[in-house]
Amino acid sequence: MWDYATATMTVLTTYATENSMQPSDPLSRRSFVTTTSLLAGGLLATSAAATEEEPLAIDGGPKAVTTSPPKPLRWGEPERQQLDAMLEQQSLMYWKGPQTTQMIQRFQQFCPLEHVMTCSSGTAAIHIAVLAAG
Repeated sequence: MWDYATATMTVLTTYATENSMQPSDPLSRRSFVTTTSLLAGGLLATSAAATEEEPLAIDGGPKAVTTSPPKPLRWGEPERQQLDAMLEQQSLMYWKGPQTTQMIQRFQQFCPLEHVMTCSSGTAAIHIAVLAAG
């Protein structure tokens, strides 16, 4: 039965034997094809043997992954504070709210422009640009 170690040893032996008489050409086409064929055959035989030993989980075999990944933290404390402050506003129209004003001021520090307008979507941005252009 083929396994990875046997395939590797066979490839190394074949490669050393074929190349011992060809010092100027370390990797010929023939040795490349032989090497890759033996490795591929060894890997296929190894994977076939592994699948024969135990059934898949759907067929009653053991699960490959037995633990669940940890759930990511969706909201941290700073996000909760900002969300609470936003929800405590009198109006649901946030475009003149304190968070929007703070965001505009921070954006102007990063990109010093005289006129900045926030918008809810790319379509709204195009409407604003068309109206500003006249």
